Parts: sequence; structure tokens; C-alpha cells
Amino acid sequence: MSDQSEAKTDPASRRKLRKQREQGSIANGQEMASLAACAFGLLLLAATGMLVWKRLASSILETTHLDIVSFDAAMESGLLHLAETLFLVLAPIIGVTFATGFIATILFNGGFVFALKPVTPQLNRVSPKTGLSRIFGRRGWLEAGVSFVRLAIWLLLAGFIGYLWLPHFLASPACAGACAANIAVPLTWIIVVAAMVVILLSGVIEAVIQKNQFLHEQKMTKTEVKRERKDQFGSPEVVRERRRLMREAQRQGAAPGAKNGNLCFFSDDFAVAIRYLPPEEKFPYVVAKAVGADAVRHLRKAMQGGGQRQAEASDFVRGLTGVDIGSALEPKHYDQFVAALRKTYD
Repeated sequence: MSDQSEAKTDPASRRKLRKQREQGSIANGQEMASLAACAFGLLLLAATGMLVWKRLASSILETTHLDIVSFDAAMESGLLHLAETLFLVLAPIIGVTFATGFIATILFNGGFVFALKPVTPQLNRVSPKTGLSRIFGRRGWLEAGVSFVRLAIWLLLAGFIGYLWLPHFLASPACAGACAANIAVPLTWIIVVAAMVVILLSGVIEAVIQKNQFLHEQKMTKTEVKRERKDQFGSPEVVRERRRLMREAQRQGAAPGAKNGNLCFFSDDFAVAIRYLPPEEKFPYVVAKAVGADAVRHLRKAMQGGGQRQAEASDFVRGLTGVDIGSALEPKHYDQFVAALRKTYD
């Protein structure tokens, strides 16, 4: 059965996700970053709204003094003042927007991701069949549903705010300008805060959906799982041979006793003595254990001298509590054993 016709039922392995990341294939966080940037840009605009208004008002007042100079000088002065005003007003908003989008993208991706494959031309992307599958597939329907829900939330929010504040607006013409200002200012802040909350929630929901959709698309078939296991651990024949050697090593064992060990690894309250003499003996064996601070000191003292090496390796010895004396280490302990063994030569 080919991989294309076989159902993808198994979750993607860490190895596959790591390879996909190296190739630049990750969850799409562009819309989430755009929503976060929009929310913080809107907040900054609302926080600096009065300063922006005063700056624009001063620019307008400057034009009242230009009638005493020539037209060219007035035009040059007016354009320079307008450009300065726009720069001072827009530069912070643009800077915050870009910075927020950049930081949100880095956080969503879990760091920098650089690869050329996503920008490499691929003919299958312009295939009508592929395009239709994207539009009418799971992703297309999911994104359409999210857009519909988002639109419904915006309409409900606008209707709710309008329902609460419409009576105040209808009564505002009967009062002075200060009355209208007292209505407009708090309403503006309510709209800004509500919009920011909705935008941020939309960004969070978008991030969760994109992550789940990416993991769904990266699911593996049974054939892919078997192939990956074969690449990692070898063919079934090799795996069986390894297991046979491990069983043989477990049956042979090693003579217990600290005097038979040549390595000692310890923590504050636990220690193990290990016998490892390659190439004569292919596997490391646990030949002694010590539990408690006094027993650890006694075992370390018993193994001092004679070429025995010792090193502190708390994580390693903690994982050996279930290994019987005289038994060989299991393959799951090998990585930590190598790291601990390296410490004995530091």
C-alpha cells in the first residue's frame, strides 16, 4: 500500500517535526503576528491620541503665519512642518507595530527559522488540483469558519456598544460641546479596549488553530512510522540481534562488590559502582549501590585508588535505582552513561 493511499493515523514524531523545521515547514503564524501588531499599534495610537491631535493642530496654526512670506517659502515651510509632524506621529506607531509582529513571530516559532525551501518555486503549488484541495480541504473550511466567527463577534460587539451608548448620542445635541466631549472620550476608550481584547483573543485562537492544523497535516502513516523506526534503530534483524545480546549480557551478569567496579558515579545520597572494561566486556554492569550519605562516602572510599574513576552524576544515578546489582545497563541509560563517563576524564 502506498503512502498516498494509506490513512495518516499516527501523530508526527519529533524526528519528523525537527526535519520539517529544518526545511522551513512550520505552523503559519503570520496572521497571529499581524493581529498582535494591530492590537498594540491601536493601543499606542489611543494612548498618544491627544498628543497627536495637539501636534496636528499646531501644524495647522503654523499655516496662519505664512501669508507674510512668498509662496515658495510658505510651501517649503509648510511641507517641512507637515513631514516632521507625520514622522513624529507615525514613527513610534510603525516601530511598535513592526517590533510587536517580529517578537510575536519569534515566540510563536520558538526561535529563528531560516530555510530556502519555502521560497523555492514548486510546480505543484500552481496545480489546479492542489489549489482546489487547499480551498475545499480541511484547512480551507477551518479558516472560513474562523473568519465567520470573527466577523460575528465584531458585529455583536459593535451592536452591544451601540445599544448602550446610542441614547447618550441622541441626547448630545441638546447639551454643549463639553457634554459631547464627555461622551466621545470614554466611548473611544471603550471601543479601543474592546477592539484590542477581541484582536488579542483572535490572535491566540489563531495560533492554537494553526498549531493543531500543522500537527494534523504532519500525521504519519503506519508505513512512515515503520520506515522511520528502521532508519533510527536499524532493520528488524538488527533490533533482534541487539535484544539477543542484551539478554545474553543480563544472563552473564557481573560479580557484585565495589572491588569489581572501575567506575563510581554518585550524588549526595545515592551512588553506584559500575564495571566497564571494553573490548573484553561489551556492556557496563552495576556491581554495587549505596543509599544514604554515609553509605555513599563508604562506597567512594572503598573504590579510591587502583585506577577507579569517580564523578558526580546526579541525573544518571537517579535513573539506576531500578537496576539490579549484577545487571547490565539498559540502552535507555547509554546516553547518560556516556555523559557521566566523560566527566571522569575532565
